[in-house]
Amino acid sequence: MVANYTLCFPIVAARHSLQALPVKNSFERDTPRYGAMKLYYTYKYGGIRRLYPGFGLGLLGQSISASYESIIGQITSSLTTKQTNFLLYAAAKAVGKLLTLLMNVPLYPLYRNALILRIQSDSSISRIIIRDRHDFIRAYKQNLSDFRSLRTVPIGFLPSCILNILTENLLVYIYKYSFKLFMEESKRSDTAKKEATVLHTFYPEIACGVMSSIVTRTISYPVDTILFKLMVQDSGVLKVNTYYSGFFDCVRKTYAEGGWKAFYPGWGIGLLEITMGYFVLEASWLAYRLTYWCLSPNHDDDQNMRTVKKARKLQERLL
Repeated sequence: MVANYTLCFPIVAARHSLQALPVKNSFERDTPRYGAMKLYYTYKYGGIRRLYPGFGLGLLGQSISASYESIIGQITSSLTTKQTNFLLYAAAKAVGKLLTLLMNVPLYPLYRNALILRIQSDSSISRIIIRDRHDFIRAYKQNLSDFRSLRTVPIGFLPSCILNILTENLLVYIYKYSFKLFMEESKRSDTAKKEATVLHTFYPEIACGVMSSIVTRTISYPVDTILFKLMVQDSGVLKVNTYYSGFFDCVRKTYAEGGWKAFYPGWGIGLLEITMGYFVLEASWLAYRLTYWCLSPNHDDDQNMRTVKKARKLQERLL
């Protein structure tokens, strides 16, 4: 998954810039060839560093969110197991969910400024507003201060929270469903072993993780386009600021610009992203098969190797 994130990041960053910037009728322009040329010129004039703007901020946000949810889950579980009253149990669960949702408040400015890092450039549409870590910290604090009052909460905050909940549940569902299919197919296979090992579950986990990620991102693509437009509004990165009064107003105006095609800017580079994910999947399969072949007892002294392994297992049990 780290390899998938690292290799796909330049493509994802380029796709986000095409989705967020207000360019009308870009559907015909945004072919896979255009996406490849965009990546090429980004590397040519900015180097490898320009391909990875804000690299790691997404993982940082996910790590913080996962750790926070784990802590809240442990605290809630320790409290609810001791309660016999249903109302107290329901109240504890509700408070736990509310605390989990509140984590989106400090994460939203992080994701917003990470998006700005990916799309900013000196062009006819955008300008560079974050040049170093001091600019990033200042922008983060300014965005965080918007949550002091309900009137100043960013219009993209609530839709992004809802989308995160839906995509997380969809991601988990697709992963579990595809992993179940993998395991059922493995059990029906004549070559399946009775004793499952880490190696035998390695590839199914990687494959299901990559596939569930690709499917989820494909389904949420139109909504991502709307959220990105809302996130860059009033950020200062656009030379001509947009004005959307809310999520549905942005949907209406986007549809008026070019119909359903207007929700898929950067679709060509999105295909490149799926292709890269497929290559990562195939590379994982080759690594899995190579590791399995290297560890398989396929030499002349197979029986001796099995005997040694059995002796070691017996020794470990006795000790």
